[in-house]
Amino acid sequence: MNDVYAAMNSWRPTEFSWGRFDCCQFVAHVLREMTGRDLIPWRYTSEREAEHIIDSHGGLTETVTAVLGADPVRVDALKSGDPVVWVGRMNGQPEIGLGIVLPQAFAWVHHRTARIGSASLRHCTHGWRVV
Repeated sequence: MNDVYAAMNSWRPTEFSWGRFDCCQFVAHVLREMTGRDLIPWRYTSEREAEHIIDSHGGLTETVTAVLGADPVRVDALKSGDPVVWVGRMNGQPEIGLGIVLPQAFAWVHHRTARIGSASLRHCTHGWRVV
């Protein structure tokens, strides 16, 4: 499958759950559907475990770079289906997460509901060419 929308729509979260239905799992699912590659080499079941993995690599961007084995590229060089790191605010609090590039936007997963949303690529700080 190489259609980003078909890959996204095949993801069926029931509720937000660390290590099952979170932003990293969403991106991993879409990339697995599009490329056939399983990109998450570890498992976690809590926010604390996820933060430990991310902190051990120096941050979210560094973790994704290590997993993909590729340096980030300019966001404007990405194609539909490529992963991105985004930053923003939710309920007045700073947020950071992973998303998937769409034409003219990116898809992301709400941190507490696991619902898919979309936003402007201007919120993305880093991205990787994968597809």
